[in-house]
Amino acid sequence: MLEPIPWNHVHTLVELGAGTGVFTQMIYDLVRPDCQVAVFEKEEEMRELLKREFCGFHMFSNALELKDSLSSIGADRVDCIVSGLPFANFSQAEREKIIRQVRETLREDGLFITFQYSLQMKTMLEAAFDEVSISLVPWNIPPAFVYTCK
Repeated sequence: MLEPIPWNHVHTLVELGAGTGVFTQMIYDLVRPDCQVAVFEKEEEMRELLKREFCGFHMFSNALELKDSLSSIGADRVDCIVSGLPFANFSQAEREKIIRQVRETLREDGLFITFQYSLQMKTMLEAAFDEVSISLVPWNIPPAFVYTCK
């Protein structure tokens, strides 16, 4: 999932839906020391654990407030957004709001990478981005689709 990220050129990165922090740890290990990282996790206990573990990262609770949250730390435009959000659990309006904010906050040459367990988001992502590539990760349990959007 993190393979397409050009780590040497990423100065601002966002993670949506960090959960237990599996990707957060990898991001922590791979980002440049001067990279500004914002992590979104709705579940308060998990967010507090992440806050303690990754004290240099900005922590936020609601991906639906992506644009305002990033503005509050002076990161109006970002290089990369990585998402583990379970879009299938969101209403259509919420999915549209998040994807719209992703587009509005990504730099022109930015990357949006998300994994999903179905192709449900394919049409929406293809409408929102110029390039969308999809790869299947069969060894993930359950198998997952990784969307890389530019």
